[in-house]
Amino acid sequence: MFEHILNRGFSDQAQAIRCFKCLVTEEVSFTNEENLPNITPACSKFDGSSKFVVDCPYSTMCMKTISTMYLQHNFEQKTITRGCAPQKSSTLVFRNGNWHKEDSVKDIYVEECKLINENVLAASVKTLCYCGSDLCNSGKRLIIPLFQLITFSILLINN
Repeated sequence: MFEHILNRGFSDQAQAIRCFKCLVTEEVSFTNEENLPNITPACSKFDGSSKFVVDCPYSTMCMKTISTMYLQHNFEQKTITRGCAPQKSSTLVFRNGNWHKEDSVKDIYVEECKLINENVLAASVKTLCYCGSDLCNSGKRLIIPLFQLITFSILLINN
């Protein structure tokens, strides 16, 4: 596992990957120093514009999640989220008689899409896609390896 150690005041934004970020519903938070609202737009309004772009200083990859719930009468409900892949790990280190927080970025993902059966009884599935270049999580198309698609179909039919 590859690990980058970062100083607490990590400021080299040139190394940060940029990803599209959106959630199932619009979210407003107040996490910046000026106490101004930070708005994360809804993925249902995703258009690839700059309002969806974020810097990811504690990540080397972007991600896209598609959650699908299969309903009666061949209906399905899909929700999409996009953002920075969660890779930040913080630890306390004792040095020179004091505790210091050290952040690291762990490369734990592979560039791929994975199909995960969340709940076979509820017929829901989640597809997690990871990619490692700027703004790579925009795609509306999703390529799932044929083996995974066949395996999921067999599991769904047998249950």
